Amino acid sequence: MKNRKLWRWAIAAGSLPLVIFAVDTREVRAETVHSEEVSQESVRQENISQEAASQEDASQEAVSQEDASQEAAFRGDVFPGGGYQKEVFREAAFQRELLPAEASYTVSDREDCRRLLMEVVSSAAGSGRHEIYVTGEDYEPETLVIAQMFPEVCRISNTVLSRSRENGTEYVTCRIGFEKAGDAFPCRHVWQEEILETAGCLSYGRTLLTCRYCSETEEASLAPSGHRDENKDSLCDQCQKRFLEQKKGDRLEFGYEEKTGDRVFSFICLEEDFHGGMLYGCENSSSLEEILEETKEIDGSEEDRIRWWLQNDFLNGLSVRSACLEILLLDEKGKPVGAGSWIPGQAIWPGIILTLPETREQAEERFWRAGDLQIRNLGETSYRFRCVDDDYADSNSNYQRFALFLCETVIRSDVDSTDSKREIISFGDDNNYKYSAVRAWLSDHAGEGAQAPPFVHTGVNSAFSGQTAAGTWQESRGEGLMSYQIPMQSLTDRLFLLSVEEVLAYEEAWAAEGIGSSYSRGYWLRTPAAALNTEGTFMDGELVYVVDLEQGCLRPMDVSRTEFGIRPAFCLPQG
Repeated sequence: MKNRKLWRWAIAAGSLPLVIFAVDTREVRAETVHSEEVSQESVRQENISQEAASQEDASQEAVSQEDASQEAAFRGDVFPGGGYQKEVFREAAFQRELLPAEASYTVSDREDCRRLLMEVVSSAAGSGRHEIYVTGEDYEPETLVIAQMFPEVCRISNTVLSRSRENGTEYVTCRIGFEKAGDAFPCRHVWQEEILETAGCLSYGRTLLTCRYCSETEEASLAPSGHRDENKDSLCDQCQKRFLEQKKGDRLEFGYEEKTGDRVFSFICLEEDFHGGMLYGCENSSSLEEILEETKEIDGSEEDRIRWWLQNDFLNGLSVRSACLEILLLDEKGKPVGAGSWIPGQAIWPGIILTLPETREQAEERFWRAGDLQIRNLGETSYRFRCVDDDYADSNSNYQRFALFLCETVIRSDVDSTDSKREIISFGDDNNYKYSAVRAWLSDHAGEGAQAPPFVHTGVNSAFSGQTAAGTWQESRGEGLMSYQIPMQSLTDRLFLLSVEEVLAYEEAWAAEGIGSSYSRGYWLRTPAAALNTEGTFMDGELVYVVDLEQGCLRPMDVSRTEFGIRPAFCLPQG
């Protein structure tokens, strides 16, 4: 695959040209070009009137007719301008180099494709139709992100032009088209990061964000990356610290590099407190003959040579050598063999004393100020969080001061959907936030460990009735709402939704990115609407409050609705 691995710098600033090319039937089986009914159409249908739906059908028919015409040219039935012979097309058949370089890109997975399409749509200048060619490597390009992030874009099409296989890799080439209504809407920033300081496991980094289209810049902190132990040897792959809690009987696998190749040794924790560390015994005995052969140049007795091998060859090959306090020779029962006590011919059982794990480490503390920006990952996606309160106290915190950070994006309720699978996150079965689907999603994406946001109390002790007037936005002080005291719910979370009281307190709650689609017209709050039983006491119901970012008000909404998204918040302790 020769071309266009670096698509980010190749995006054209103007309209993207349409070029017709041909297929080499000698190399691959050419598939009939078909115009897909893209899944984004189902996304749009929920947000348009019946008349608009008819217009959309007509537009899609025009796209289909256009695709059919191009399909004919693609097969060699029609040639624009008549300047080419069929034989020429077939000779060059299905060379991806024939695709127009300025409008052709290669992606390797869904995230790569999403980033590409966001940049292409954002940068496409002027109204009218734009088309590009995207080739996926072991991946079929999807276009759902266009409908998700650009509700003003219409006539989205995705046509598979070819499938081929080279050197074990499948290539799927698609023609992706869309239309922009014009340039009146504001820049949907696509941020480029310049790392100023790399984040550590438990320390913050810094990055300079620059929008590649409007050149707006801002510095942000990078959340700590957290410890990682992919080889499962109890050491962080990045900082080499022991951080996993261990107890007697726990097993670990240590990588070992030797001249004949890499292998793995299994160790078991024999003592939790041994000479200032933890004693581990190897469950695999080592060959005495091989050790003596490797140490034949070493002076001394067989025991001296064995201990030399343990201290040098064996220790230097272990993946945990940086955390080793001492290496020992053990007997078959896991007891240390004292100097001069080894019995000739006895099996060799290595033992190792490792440092005690640091299980109570805390992430770096800072003093955060309102307006500070932080980038934090939720799952595999990065989001921008803004500090909206540098003196926040949760419902059960009398002494701990926190900084409250609010996501700048309303995460769509179909965030987990793909072109082939539709997954919608509603609030839940009722308005009990503790057992809600949206809280479960936040919990799954909050992370864990010292680098994750701390748990704070998120239980509510009030419910509301009524709503604020449409169009009052942040000017409302709660007029039209009536508060009811309800039993305090014991609840802690790392990520959480705002309450009605918090939205009324922060102007930033009314400004957000990612709004305007059928799945992000506003966002859920954790405050229930008041519902009373026959005895006049509060009970769970089917209404919960939302911030309606189309009508500019707070109002109750049925928990089953799908047009409201998620806007996470978290707290960090003030240093």
